[in-house]
Amino acid sequence: MSKRTAKRLVELYERAQYLAPIDELYADDVVSIEAEAPPDGERQAQGKAVVRARHEAWLQRVDIHDAVIEGPYLHGDDRFAVRMRFAVTRRKDGRRMVFDEVALYQVRGDRIVREEFFYAAE
Repeated sequence: MSKRTAKRLVELYERAQYLAPIDELYADDVVSIEAEAPPDGERQAQGKAVVRARHEAWLQRVDIHDAVIEGPYLHGDDRFAVRMRFAVTRRKDGRRMVFDEVALYQVRGDRIVREEFFYAAE
């Protein structure tokens, strides 16, 4: 059920356990789609290990100072959204920035099968 999965994802993010949802809640064949191409050049990634590596790479590039997680916002039995705002400093140049995004998740059974990120317009 997406409600239980959604609440668990938010709970883990609120505890700053940013990789735990992937290990615990994602399907092996999960698809992740970024709004813009990340440094690896591909907007879409597929497979739990690949998606986890992408999340790990982002966490290695930034220091997180503050995170605000809002939601989950449910849509039927198979989708939910979460708003996330991260205040970070990029390690490569010391630039402080805020990431404000909405993630839309699709669930099959109790596993996340798709995540898609939407960024706030600047």
